[in-house]
Amino acid sequence: YNTLTTYIPMSKYLNVELLSADVIWIVSDGGVTENTGYYGWVIADSYKILFEGSGITLGNPDQMDSLRAESSSMLHIMLKKRKKLLQKLYPGEL
Repeated sequence: YNTLTTYIPMSKYLNVELLSADVIWIVSDGGVTENTGYYGWVIADSYKILFEGSGITLGNPDQMDSLRAESSSMLHIMLKKRKKLLQKLYPGEL
């Protein structure tokens, strides 16, 4: 259910591009429809979207709210970036 879209080539220079940007925007939003949470997020510099992702938020439908859904968005961002970092540090081992 989770998606990740990249708008720049994945390369060893990706981190250089991110670090050299004047501004990096990380924006997310979430909501609930019929007790199902959903979210979306974007990472961009001042000129273009670099990454975007979306998904559904799992959990108890009776306790689902937009805060939980949006929190899932930030968790998704952190897990995706962590996975990319681990793949870079330990290539071929994951």
